[in-house]
Amino acid sequence: LYLIMVRKDQWHDVIHYAAKALEKLINKCYFTHDDLNLEWEPVYDLYYGAAYGKLEDVDSGRIRTACFRLKRFYKPSESPNIWKKVQVLLAPRYSAKEFCEMALLFLNIRMSTEDHKKYGAALWFETMWKMYEVVEMGRKWGDDLPNLFAT
Repeated sequence: LYLIMVRKDQWHDVIHYAAKALEKLINKCYFTHDDLNLEWEPVYDLYYGAAYGKLEDVDSGRIRTACFRLKRFYKPSESPNIWKKVQVLLAPRYSAKEFCEMALLFLNIRMSTEDHKKYGAALWFETMWKMYEVVEMGRKWGDDLPNLFAT
């Protein structure tokens, strides 16, 4: 289903159906990146293209939950690469909403303490907290960002 969803030039209805099926399957499974490794970049490109790019037929709202749940299958060692890609969105030509949404969807927060020191919060916490403070305690970003800090 993952490969069907991220396939280039896939018909948008097939992407939506694959995302919904993945969402339901992942919700009921206990697998992690130890059991199954998936590439994050195809999902990132698909979601960004649907939400902010040129994939007009793909509804980002219909694939958002699947994209969020897939992050448990990305290796913790990939977090610095995800963070580098998300940090680009801090540039003035992008909106804070793009940065925040992509960070929340793709940065994995379910890691051991050791993994967080190497690959997780140690990389992005300070920057995210400063952004949160700057935009009126994150009100413009919704309720998701405080949940990120709480975990």
